[in-house]
Amino acid sequence: MDITIHAAFLPHTDAEAALAFYRDTLGFELRKDVGYEGMRWLTLGPAGQPDTSVVLHPPAVDPGITDDERRTILELLAKGSYGSALMLATDDLDAVFKRLVDGGADVADRHIADHATSGDLVVTQDVPLAALLVPKGIAVLDPRGEEHTGETVGERLSVRDFMEQARIAGLVTGGPAPYDARAKQAFAAALDRVLTRLRRPA
Repeated sequence: MDITIHAAFLPHTDAEAALAFYRDTLGFELRKDVGYEGMRWLTLGPAGQPDTSVVLHPPAVDPGITDDERRTILELLAKGSYGSALMLATDDLDAVFKRLVDGGADVADRHIADHATSGDLVVTQDVPLAALLVPKGIAVLDPRGEEHTGETVGERLSVRDFMEQARIAGLVTGGPAPYDARAKQAFAAALDRVLTRLRRPA
C-alpha cells in the first residue's frame, strides 16, 4: 500500500496577491478557484505534478472559532507568526531566485523592515535587509554567526554588490563555503551571545 502527500493547506488573506506569487511568479498551475460568500479557496500545484497541490484557504472560517480567536489568528497572520510551512525544492536555485527577485518578491523583507523594532533579533543572509534593520537598532545575525553592525553592514553591502556584478560578468562562478559543523557552532555561539545581550535590562 502506497501513501502519498496529496495536498498541503496554507492560509491566505488576499487571493489576488496569492495568485500573483504562486501562479505568476513561481509558475504553479491554478487547478481550482472556488468562491463562497466573498471568500476564495485556491488549489495550485507545480506543472507536471498533478497529484501534489497546495490549497490556499481563507483563515479563521471554521464555524467553531470564536470572534476573539478569529481576531487572534488574523493578528498572528499579520505578524507572520501563524500558518503552516511549505518547503520547496528545485534543481536550479539561482534561476528560481532570479525569477523571484525579478518578480518583486521582496514582500517578506518589507514586512520585516516595517514591523521589526529595537530589541528584536532577525536572522538573515540578506545584506540589503540587514542594512535596513541595523539603523533601527535591530540585532541582525547571518546564518554563519556574523553579526551585522553599523560599522560593518555598509562594507558588507558594498562587497555584496561587487560580487553580484562579478557573478553577472562571469568572473565568479563558485558558491559559498559549505554550511558545516563549524558554521553551525559559530551561529549557535553568536545567537546565545546576542540573546543574552538583548535580555539585559536597558
